[in-house]
Amino acid sequence: MEQQLKRINIMESPQPSAEEKQQLSASLLEEPKVKALIKDGYISAKTVMKSPYRLQAWLHALSPCIRCAGLNMCGQKTKGYFMNLIDDGMIREELTPCKYMKTKLKDEAHCANFTYSDISPKYRSIGFSSITARDGGDAYLNTVMKLQDLFEEGKGAYIYGPMGTGKTYLAACAANDAARQGKKCAFLHWPSFTAKMQSLVKTGEWEETVRKMTYVGFLVIDDIGAESISEWNRDQILQPILVYRYEHDLPVWFTSNYDPDTLTVHFTYTKNKNDETGAQRVMERIRHMAEAVPLSGNDRRNTL
Repeated sequence: MEQQLKRINIMESPQPSAEEKQQLSASLLEEPKVKALIKDGYISAKTVMKSPYRLQAWLHALSPCIRCAGLNMCGQKTKGYFMNLIDDGMIREELTPCKYMKTKLKDEAHCANFTYSDISPKYRSIGFSSITARDGGDAYLNTVMKLQDLFEEGKGAYIYGPMGTGKTYLAACAANDAARQGKKCAFLHWPSFTAKMQSLVKTGEWEETVRKMTYVGFLVIDDIGAESISEWNRDQILQPILVYRYEHDLPVWFTSNYDPDTLTVHFTYTKNKNDETGAQRVMERIRHMAEAVPLSGNDRRNTL
């Protein structure tokens, strides 16, 4: 608080004197934040004189916001929100986003277009426009340009390379940009998604969830090849999604630590048998739907 206000312990003084109330009112009218409320029309000076103790309690609750420099420093009970005072005949409080939360909400408004999203919170506001020259060398930027071209042409991409090179980051950029264009999107972390579908087998809910993934406008299958492979998640989950999207020319972006040939091997050795035909059936779709784009370089997880 910019200036110290005289605090009156109401428990010790159940009925503060008129003089004490007047003194507190005068102090509050000099408080910058109260002045701002009056200037912006939220309350009147008359309200301050009438209910100074209510205003004093409000200022005390607002104190964590005084020198806050960002959401990571927020001290409010509801992160990014504070209780604003409004006087429309009687004083009431309204939970209001702070300036930092307003920026966050604006940057993440497109997230409403995701029907399913495993995107990390730190990647929710990124897009291709977020990438700058300092994020990597010429080879990395050339890869980014290649992926941007595929995105703008409505084509699929299979981004593969070592861990930490930024595959998920780039796929999230594409998914967010598609959502900003108003497309319904889904971003699936494939190991987590297949495990969740397995947990829904008894209720049958997995079928409806998989069906929704077939027709969203833009789909990312992240970290494919890291899942525990089975005939069921290969042939009953992945294959139907790929078949429908291939037939309806709907883009799919994949990320993987495996190059396409290694992913073929991954799909071949299921728990019950070696199935080269089943593996080739899936890989044929992926190769036709998505252009393979290798991504190499140093670990970028601490820079992206």
